[in-house]
Amino acid sequence: MSKLILHGVPVSQPFRSVLWATKIKGLPLTLQTAVPPKHTTTDKFKALNPRGTIPVLEDGDFAMCEGPAILAYLADTHGWDDLYPREPQQRARVLEALSWTVGTLRPATSRIIGPLMRPDVAKRMAESPGLGASIYAGPADSAGGLSHVLTSLEAVLEHRPFLASAGATIADLSAYCELGQLQPALFSDPATGLPLFDFSPFARTTAWLDRMRAQPHHDEVHAPLREFCLHLTKKAAKAKAG
Repeated sequence: MSKLILHGVPVSQPFRSVLWATKIKGLPLTLQTAVPPKHTTTDKFKALNPRGTIPVLEDGDFAMCEGPAILAYLADTHGWDDLYPREPQQRARVLEALSWTVGTLRPATSRIIGPLMRPDVAKRMAESPGLGASIYAGPADSAGGLSHVLTSLEAVLEHRPFLASAGATIADLSAYCELGQLQPALFSDPATGLPLFDFSPFARTTAWLDRMRAQPHHDEVHAPLREFCLHLTKKAAKAKAG
């Protein structure tokens, strides 16, 4: 069996989803730090992934990118049928939820947390207001958009406890890593300490978040995110103090 190498950083949402799945399944994995954009623009990294994004998985002489695709590949190659069912209609539900996460949920959450986590993104916004308006907005501007997204999630969760079935799948791991990071226990505004989003109007979503926090290895996988938030909070306090 070839050695598996996962490139990225734990504060990356898709990276966490892949790492979480491998922890749950006890799959050995070598982690290789790749911090955007410092490491992802090098020729060596671009040889693995011309798109210059993380995460990237190396499996022998095969390399691939995109968190949901990596999750599906690992599930297929290691028989994780509980996380990624082989039955066509059950699998279709998982793919449906993954597509929703990538196309709808991730853009909404990234507008809130992206500028706080990525100084290069905040800098690009400052230099190009049009870019900020089209890609990232601040928390106040984005809450309404995420609320609309969660209204549709509430409707889905009325019929089942997880996104695609009665149990957690790779779709839940992927979606939680996007949405769960907005919980105060994991990340808050470094400058003010305030929550990034108010989940209280969304009872089914809150219950789903609780169920996902109870999944094995949740705390271990998400600890670096909390540590990064504390680092940014100390940095903001130091800057404010002058």
